Amino acid sequence: MHKTRESAGDRPEGESALPEAGRTDGIHNVRSRRPCTRVTQPSIRKRRHCARVGKIALLPAKVRDELNFRLYDGHSGRKILLWLNSLPEVKQRIQENFPVGRQEITNHNLSEWRHGGYKDYLAALLRTEVSKDV
Repeated sequence: MHKTRESAGDRPEGESALPEAGRTDGIHNVRSRRPCTRVTQPSIRKRRHCARVGKIALLPAKVRDELNFRLYDGHSGRKILLWLNSLPEVKQRIQENFPVGRQEITNHNLSEWRHGGYKDYLAALLRTEVSKDV
């Protein structure tokens, strides 16, 4: 059952007919009537295991491992990019998988990897360290 639209005389002075933005009735966002996407614990979101498809993710495993080690060791992004873009296997993979667009790994690609694939690498490293302690 839906409420009928209130007329200006039915509500207290200064009160808007539209609900507050972001307010929910527990099921829907009141203003937009879209399903509510309330997250109870945002810091504990589980990542779906889907394949990464960026330029760095499509590189050979040995190159990604060396890249992750260099990131872990604190190498600068500039030095890492110079090293990566000089490797023939990197050039070949990028040409095969990205025929249109920039033919090199950019700072943006490296930043995306740091926030995704490298974090996965660190989590796997932590899991192996924990399992060794047990």
